[in-house]
Amino acid sequence: MQKTQRIVFGFLLGVLLSTQAIAQLPTADFFDSTNVLRLPVGYVRIGDQNYVGLRLQPEIKIWKLGIGFNIPLFFSLDDGSFRTDEFQNGSGAFRIIDYIRFGQKEKDKFYVKLGTLNQEYLGYGYLMNNYTNAASYERRKLGLSYDVRFLKIFGIEGNYSDLRGLSNIWAFRPYVKPLEKTAIPILKTLEMGFGFLGDRDEELYNAEGVPVSTQFIKDGIKAWSADLGLNVLKSKLLNIRAYAQYARLGKVQALADSIDRLIAAFPDSLTGAIANGYKAGNGFNIGVQGTLDLIADILKVNVRLERNWQQEHFLPQFFDLVYEIDKDGKLWQLANTESVSGTYGVLTATIINKVHISGGLQIPDKVTDATPALIQLALSADELIPNVIVQGSYLKGNLGNLADAFKLDERSLLNARFAYKINKNFVAGVDYRWTFAEVEQDGQLRYKATNYVMPYFGLNFSLFKKRE
Repeated sequence: MQKTQRIVFGFLLGVLLSTQAIAQLPTADFFDSTNVLRLPVGYVRIGDQNYVGLRLQPEIKIWKLGIGFNIPLFFSLDDGSFRTDEFQNGSGAFRIIDYIRFGQKEKDKFYVKLGTLNQEYLGYGYLMNNYTNAASYERRKLGLSYDVRFLKIFGIEGNYSDLRGLSNIWAFRPYVKPLEKTAIPILKTLEMGFGFLGDRDEELYNAEGVPVSTQFIKDGIKAWSADLGLNVLKSKLLNIRAYAQYARLGKVQALADSIDRLIAAFPDSLTGAIANGYKAGNGFNIGVQGTLDLIADILKVNVRLERNWQQEHFLPQFFDLVYEIDKDGKLWQLANTESVSGTYGVLTATIINKVHISGGLQIPDKVTDATPALIQLALSADELIPNVIVQGSYLKGNLGNLADAFKLDERSLLNARFAYKINKNFVAGVDYRWTFAEVEQDGQLRYKATNYVMPYFGLNFSLFKKRE
């Protein structure tokens, strides 16, 4: 079969399915249903190579236990070889495990998740928020997330980004509810927590797949936080919770030494925070979170609003998606961060259980490259029009100019999907994705922004019949 014929054959199978397509998109009920076997099939072009194949994605839920797999089976249209890239380096063959989960965070007394971590946070999210250990789906890791409570009074939550034994991001937060068993209104809901985070990353890869050290984070970074919160109002209609947080980002010695050498070499050229020398930074914020739930699920609204005050060399939500993409770059940004105050807000709304909208903005009083903003948006309107799936999510960090808020670049992450349910077991659609892939640069693999357009055809089968 000629090369052109093979490409046409792949296209006629129906679809374009990237190696990153389904697992990280906000998904419709068609894809989120449990006890199912999903078989998205199609054609994908990765770099300058053409592949055809499928993903075997069984998902099973029994009581509070959920297990999901993601097994790629792709073959080259050029030479027929099996694509093994997703099984190399990183977590290797363990990447076929998308997740193993028991319980739900904050809802159950015992929650644990093993596998891909998305939208991770610690406490009220002052140090870690919107974190993922799978910024590159090709090199996603086997992580751990947990939240365990004892006797309604004590608990501990946390996560670890990579269980292969390498030093990487770890976080844990013991917390206590000292008045939980009393009958004192409002005060009985008081919760106090202390968070501890660290990273000592040595796992970048060169062109041969051999680990190489990062420039700064290899010597490690540590951070800690303290927080308290309580429910000001709690009813079936309206819940309001207030909280306060303090955090400290420790000094990274390798970065401090590099900046000291820079100051010595160019004493009159540096300005701003970096000219004063890099050191540990502190931050403090207060916030309120409210939930409104109207009768019959007509409208559900969740609002989170925070006011933040930070010193030099401190960034709120430092451990986020952007951090995992370029840790050294995030640290260099930290060295330049000015003392500033700012606001963080998130609004999420669900309308008649069919339209889900979310928008968030972290914005300093003065937006600059040294004190950047962050914007996040999400939309899901499945079944608003019968059988039509419309979804999208957008995140942009390190935003030094608000005019660039919707410009796609190396600071952006965009997922969009438009699909149609042909029937209960079949769906066809198109995914657009602006994401990150690893490319070789100076003998090392680095993240680079890229985009995919992916028409696809998906199959969805129930594994167990429901009882009548």
